Amino acid sequence: QNMFIAPLLARSSRAASFARQSATALRAAHGRHRPMSRRLVTRRQLGREQIELDVSASAPQVESSSTDHGQLSEEGQHALVLDRFLPGSLAVQLRTEFDAAFADPRSLDPKRFVWDFWHMPSQYSHHRTPAAQFFSAATYEQLETELLNFGQRQLGCSAMTPIWLSYYIDGSRQELHADVPHGPWAFVISLTHDADHGSAFTGGETMILEPRVLDYWRTFSSSEVVELPSLMTLHAPKFNRLLAFDPRMPHGVRIVEGTRDPTRARIVLHGWFAEPAPFFEGALSEEQATDALQDALDPLFERLAELPLAIGVLTLRLHIDGTDGSVRNVEGPLTDTLVARPQTLAEHEDPAAVREEIWAAVLDAMSSARFPASADGGDSWITLPLVFDDGDQ
Repeated sequence: QNMFIAPLLARSSRAASFARQSATALRAAHGRHRPMSRRLVTRRQLGREQIELDVSASAPQVESSSTDHGQLSEEGQHALVLDRFLPGSLAVQLRTEFDAAFADPRSLDPKRFVWDFWHMPSQYSHHRTPAAQFFSAATYEQLETELLNFGQRQLGCSAMTPIWLSYYIDGSRQELHADVPHGPWAFVISLTHDADHGSAFTGGETMILEPRVLDYWRTFSSSEVVELPSLMTLHAPKFNRLLAFDPRMPHGVRIVEGTRDPTRARIVLHGWFAEPAPFFEGALSEEQATDALQDALDPLFERLAELPLAIGVLTLRLHIDGTDGSVRNVEGPLTDTLVARPQTLAEHEDPAAVREEIWAAVLDAMSSARFPASADGGDSWITLPLVFDDGDQ
């Protein structure tokens, strides 16, 4: 089941039922987070209710995201890359604390003894430790704050799993796999020195299967050379680069060859964003905006129930005029991992056309939404993740 709204099912007989379920889910989103199989980190659990986000500056922006009623790409956007993601001083501090633990090989610093060598033959092999137990409390709290801010404003995710810290030396790797059901977005932040990649070691790139490979014969051409670059996207471990990606896509880490020195290894922070939920900013409170948002979603659910099944997440941001409650702008898609279910498509029906039809319905419903005017006339913003989950039916 979807953690924000009920699964957007393409069966007209269920339209009314999931509209009712969605109303319950939206109201239940206030002040709580549903439990998952692992502990989640949320802003409320961290005691950060006082943190205010600047909606006009400072928040990371993904250059590849379209805005102002953007068009969907043919296959969606299954990976987001942000260079210089963390404030420079924080990225340097994280790396400094890592290096300090390994500076003296004879040291009995406890941080040298907290590492799990995670080795599953033919699948995973690298060293890892919970980042919260390795870094100083102040440094780790800053890291969580940056990630939570990004997850809420850009991805529409209200929580994340605890963060791992890993290093990859000679022979370390991750073979292809998918992360289900950890969360709608996985993330990797590299603390690797740029000078070490390619000199101290080779490999270590995060590799993500190209979406078209999962529908190989539809785009197959006997005249094209098929080699690794056409099958995988490789993301180098550049220092302070955030890679957020759809963990349903088969992915892994290319084998590292070279260094056995942890300080010259592939060093990364990683985890998953979880709990998609609306994120409210500006003059209107969450309580003031909820009923109006639900009123806009109900007819949208009815329309989506008539369309072929799809799975994935569409995230958009509503800019609400404080003077009259109208929607001034729909920004998005901020994220788009939507995939049409092939088994529900009519013969010769284009999956890309189905995606566009879904997006058009979303834009129409959200553009015409009406919210209360704010008491002071100030504008509001809602980051809205729409989770499509057919329950494997």
